[in-house]
Amino acid sequence: IDHSKYPNFKLGVGAIESDYLNKSLVKKLINTNFTETVPGNAMKMASVVDANGNMNFTTVKNFVNTATRAGLNVYGHTLAWHSLQPKAWLLKLLTSKSAKTPLTQQECHDTLVYAMDKWIKGMMKACNGKVKAWDLVNEPLAGEGNDGEGNYTLQHAEGYDPDDTSTWDVGGENFFWQDYMGDLEYVRQACRLARKYGPE
Repeated sequence: IDHSKYPNFKLGVGAIESDYLNKSLVKKLINTNFTETVPGNAMKMASVVDANGNMNFTTVKNFVNTATRAGLNVYGHTLAWHSLQPKAWLLKLLTSKSAKTPLTQQECHDTLVYAMDKWIKGMMKACNGKVKAWDLVNEPLAGEGNDGEGNYTLQHAEGYDPDDTSTWDVGGENFFWQDYMGDLEYVRQACRLARKYGPE
């Protein structure tokens, strides 16, 4: 693409972050032929947050800095999703205070707002304003209309059937924020926190 002739023509590519950072041919192909990129999994919560809630943004920083130095726009993917979540840590946070006293619905909500706040604040700080745009919430819809009018239900863990291959990405080892925070509340919180910690 002759960008001097077509300056407004944008072409993006998804990149496996380790290939882009460690393989010179991949880096050269992307830097030469594309104007925008998004890492495959590096910005997903489970790639950064371990089972104890510790966060390591090294790969994110390296990818964002390397790509932006090459003149590419970077897109962030994704801040809230049901897949690739640190399920062990999130469930540990939701563990009842005692065997006889489970967390209230409000305590579950507030605990997950804390976790989401910590996560989004850390990611925005690591990216240092260099990410052009974000997928804040990924795949909230179940993908099947249930009323004949094209209205779709939101995804929930209860829809998971291990014998039904069409539900491969629902339930199982995934963590559904909406099951604990409400269908729209987790979306509102992700948007609020991205605005709070993201660049102007």
